[in-house]
Amino acid sequence: MKRSARYIIIMAGGRGERFWPMSREKTPKQLMTLFGDQSLLQQTVERVLPVAPIENILIITNRAQAAGVRKQLPCLPRQNVIAEPCGRDTCAAIVLGAAIVEQRNPCGVMAVLPADHLIQDQKKFQRVLIDCFQLADKEEQLVTIGIQPTQPATSYGYIKEGGKLEAAQRAITGKTKFNKVDRFVEKPQCGESAAVSQIWSIPLECGDVRLVCSNTDACLSKRTCPRWSKRLKVGNRLLGVQRNWQLDSRKDYASCPHGFPSTMP
Repeated sequence: MKRSARYIIIMAGGRGERFWPMSREKTPKQLMTLFGDQSLLQQTVERVLPVAPIENILIITNRAQAAGVRKQLPCLPRQNVIAEPCGRDTCAAIVLGAAIVEQRNPCGVMAVLPADHLIQDQKKFQRVLIDCFQLADKEEQLVTIGIQPTQPATSYGYIKEGGKLEAAQRAITGKTKFNKVDRFVEKPQCGESAAVSQIWSIPLECGDVRLVCSNTDACLSKRTCPRWSKRLKVGNRLLGVQRNWQLDSRKDYASCPHGFPSTMP
C-alpha cells in the first residue's frame, strides 16, 4: 500500500493526574520530558514519521492541552491537532479520529496509538506497524498489538490468543507473525489475569477506516444515547460524513466494542 494512505491517530488527552504533582492538566505526562531530550508525545510522532507522512498524523487532545501540543509539534499542520471540548475516553477519541480520516480519505488505513508509550526498539516497532497496515489493507482485518506481560496486573485488559492467521503471511512483506484474537478480558482479577491470557491489551489498533467505521457503527448503535447521537450527527455533517454513531450511557461514555473481528501480531 502507498505510504500516503496510512493515517496515524495519536491519543494525547487526560487530566495530568498520573505524575502529579509534577504533571498538571495543561502539562500531562505525554508533554513532559522524562526520557532523553524530547517529550513522550514528540518521541511518539518521531517514531511514526517513517511509517506515515506528517500531514496524515492526527493528535486527539483537549482544549487545555491543545496549545502545548502545537507548541511541541510546530511542523504538524495546525488542523491536525484536534481538541475535544471534554474528554470521553478512548472510544470517543477513536470515533472522532475515524470520522476525520474517512472525510479525508475513504480508502485510508488508520492506526490508533497512545502518546505516552516508551518504546526503545523503534525499528522493530516500525516494521511491525507497517506489517499491520499491510494486513489491514489487504485482508480487511482489524489488528491489535499486545504486550507480553512481565507480571500479573489488574490495571490492564488482556487478550486471549487464538490460532495462527495463515493468510497474514500472504498479505505482508515483513516477518511479523499474526494470531487470531479469541477474546478480550477486561481488567481481570490478579489470579485470573495470569490464568486466562498471556498478552496485555493496549489501545494500539490498526484497520481500514471503512471497516473501523462500519464495526463501530454496528456495535455502538445497539446502545443509544440521544445526546451523543445528536451531537455526532451534527459533527459528521460538518465533516461531510454521512454516519450515525450513537454512544452509550447517561454520562456520554462508551466502551470500545470488543465484538470487532481482530488479529494480533
